[in-house]
Amino acid sequence: MEFLKYIIAVTVSVIIGCSGGEKKERTVFTESSLRSLVEKAAAGDSSANKSLSGLIDFTLPINTGYNQLTIIPFLDESKKQMFAVVLEYPNPVYNRLAIYNQTLNAYLIDKSLSGNLSPEIITVRDKHFLKLTEDFISKGALELQRVSLYGVNSKTAGLMFRSFTRLKEPSVDFSQDITSITPEKISTIISSSQKFDLKFKEDSFLFDDISNTYISNDNKFDNFVIERVKQFNTSQNVPEITNPESALLSVGLNPAEIKSEGDAKTGSEVFSIKLNEDWKEIKDFTLTKHLKSHIKGVQYVNDKIGANISIALIPVENSAEDYIDHSFGNSAQGIYNVRFSNRIDAGKNTVRFFEYSCSNIKLIMIFEFSKYTFEEYKEMYEEIINTLFIDC
Repeated sequence: MEFLKYIIAVTVSVIIGCSGGEKKERTVFTESSLRSLVEKAAAGDSSANKSLSGLIDFTLPINTGYNQLTIIPFLDESKKQMFAVVLEYPNPVYNRLAIYNQTLNAYLIDKSLSGNLSPEIITVRDKHFLKLTEDFISKGALELQRVSLYGVNSKTAGLMFRSFTRLKEPSVDFSQDITSITPEKISTIISSSQKFDLKFKEDSFLFDDISNTYISNDNKFDNFVIERVKQFNTSQNVPEITNPESALLSVGLNPAEIKSEGDAKTGSEVFSIKLNEDWKEIKDFTLTKHLKSHIKGVQYVNDKIGANISIALIPVENSAEDYIDHSFGNSAQGIYNVRFSNRIDAGKNTVRFFEYSCSNIKLIMIFEFSKYTFEEYKEMYEEIINTLFIDC
């Protein structure tokens, strides 16, 4: 198993409707029929895999030896049938979590999961979360546990919280227990099995309504765990997956012989975002506002509500700070690696900066909106951000 595993992930936007002609009746799936389809896809059936929106990565060797296939049926807030699908393999490169509705619209596919996977549905004030616990080993001796919470409703699903909850070393056990979950905040208590001078005892993750995630300003336990693992010395030489090359080597592929598909892609081929007709697209736009270094990208402008979204690709070896003179103190890992700023006051407007990265792709998104109408359009902004798709 691995510690800081390279994230191979895909997210799928949910677009329901038809573009013309007769409306086709879609097959309604049950737990049994969905299981059969997943089994076929895992065995290499490309048609089944296409129906599942690419649940299985066919660029990797076919692997039929999974540890578990778990399907959890549940109802969304409008009482419509949903399914959570969890595939766990001995090699975590193949691990999968997916959320579908009963007509097989993929709300989310997460390929960033390690170790043994334990899913469950929890409800907080009528809001549904999929809680997924990962248990895995690092450096052959350290036992790690990580918990992720995915928010699910009738329109979207997305990663809202992810944090380590346990580090067991040979002589001491550290834990972060979630004590409460509310729509506004997740509270935790941090402890150790032996007397240990922890400089922190608790943490709070506040809900951010733009990124739709729970954020801690300090990420106390995560930072503590990462540092302890880095400092841990072991004589065991255990292969770990920490980047794209080691991920490919773990399945017997030679990275040098595989050409990166992302090298020659233009921005429009790399990312997409779902917007209605009120948004005007400006291609080959030179981004200058709020930046210390100009870059080319695309801008979407909505004059009716006074909002604009700018997106630009940057070299993967660069960081957002090379272009933006603001702190990216918040982060979320899962579907993509995301770093983002706090809300920044810009006169009548508010600005939020995001950096998305996955595989060999990195982009900046600048979201500017009127502070006076934010509450009125907040739900729409959240939905727009959830539709951002990057072709990693």
